[in-house]
Amino acid sequence: LDPNLPGGRVFDKSVIAPDADDANGWYDGIPFSGVFDGNGHTILHLTVTGGTSLGLFGRVAGHWTEVRNLGMADVYITGSSDFVGGLAGHNDGRIAASYSSGSVSGTFSVGGLVGYQRSSRITSSFWDMQTSGLPSSAGGKGKTTAEMQTAGTFIDAGWDFVGETANGTEDIWWILEGLDYPRLWWE
Repeated sequence: LDPNLPGGRVFDKSVIAPDADDANGWYDGIPFSGVFDGNGHTILHLTVTGGTSLGLFGRVAGHWTEVRNLGMADVYITGSSDFVGGLAGHNDGRIAASYSSGSVSGTFSVGGLVGYQRSSRITSSFWDMQTSGLPSSAGGKGKTTAEMQTAGTFIDAGWDFVGETANGTEDIWWILEGLDYPRLWWE
C-alpha cells in the first residue's frame, strides 16, 4: 500500500470499516465483523492521515469477530482526534498473532496496536514501542525493536516459524534476526 508507488495513495480514513463522519469525534460507521485472516501476509507502507477511528480497521466489533495471522510494517497512522491505532482505531473483536511496527499518533485513545478496546481479547500480538513512538496500547504487548526482530518473541507466543515444530509444522513465518520483522516464509 505504498503511497509512492503508481496508483498508491495516502488514505484519509481507515481502509476497512472507516468512520462515516470523523468530524463528531466518535465512530459512526459500520464496524468490521467476521473473520479477517491475513493468511500470514504482511501489509507494508500503509499511510493514513485523518480524523478519528484510524488504523487498518476503523472499528472491529462483534462477539465472534477475529483478526488473525497478519503483520503490518512501515505503517504510518496520524489522527487529529481520538481512537488511533496501528491495526485498529477501535476494537471490540478478538485479535490474535498480529504485529505492528509503524508510527502512530493522535490525541486520545491512541495505541501502538489498538487505540481503544472494550472487553475483547488480544493474544499473541505485539507492537514496536520504538518505531510507533508509543509506550502503550489498548492491547497486545509492547516490545523494543530488538525484541520485535527476535524469533523467540514470537515463537514463545505460539507463532509457527520455519525450523521449529512446537507451534506447528506449516512453517508460516521466518525472520532475519536483528535486521527485520517476521515475514512470510516465501518472502
